[in-house]
Amino acid sequence: MIRFVVCFAIFFLGASIEATDSMRLKGKKAIVTGANRGIGRAIAILFASEGAEVVVSYRSDEKGAAETIHKAKGKAHAVYADFSTQDGVEQFFKEAIEILGHVDILVNNAAQYNTMGFFELKPDDFQNLLQVNLVAPFYLSQLAAKNMIVEKIEGSIIHVSAISGIRPVLNRAGFAPSKAALNMLTQSMALELAPHRIRVNAIAPGSTPYEEGEDIGSLLKNIPLGRAGHPRDQAAAALFLASEDASWVTGQILIIDGGHSVPL
Repeated sequence: MIRFVVCFAIFFLGASIEATDSMRLKGKKAIVTGANRGIGRAIAILFASEGAEVVVSYRSDEKGAAETIHKAKGKAHAVYADFSTQDGVEQFFKEAIEILGHVDILVNNAAQYNTMGFFELKPDDFQNLLQVNLVAPFYLSQLAAKNMIVEKIEGSIIHVSAISGIRPVLNRAGFAPSKAALNMLTQSMALELAPHRIRVNAIAPGSTPYEEGEDIGSLLKNIPLGRAGHPRDQAAAALFLASEDASWVTGQILIIDGGHSVPL
């Protein structure tokens, strides 16, 4: 049975993606996929501000990736990636390691989103969702974990899931199952990698627009804390899980949704 941790504010309430004096990731090497905008960008910038050197992936938005690098103040590198194929995953990881040397932290954020209903969704659409949202994170995690073991690194792997992987949502017949499977993969990996001191966790964001201030319409009435999520909310959770503050945390799915998933 999957256990979920509900958390509306991390222990460092009000954390921002501005530079701090703590440098919780000083000297760490991190990979953040899908960091050309939104949650991935916020995670990459925060990690860089905390002392990490970061490789970010992008597929179609090279300009967005360049903006992430600019905001990370030169501590990030952008690498093209096509996660729809095994070769694409391998090539991205090879280039990332050539830049970083090794990896301490992997954040699997890149994902394909789909709001088709059950009868609209075609088998090819479903298969593509599973490839990008589940198989690619699985394989990239394998490659990263092997590197961590060889380099004797007590690493951290973080999957970015979604609350629709925990509770059913209309018109997510493909997306939701891919994230539900990612949650179980998180916990299966956590058990197998624990002997190597590699921690594996996930964050499950609620309604979090790509940019702060974007309207989420009628969804707002379902959020007890009365606002949409900000990318920095998810980044703060990822920082906690990547840092030594979470050294005894593994196999958890951390829900960051302003209370949306709390049963009424």
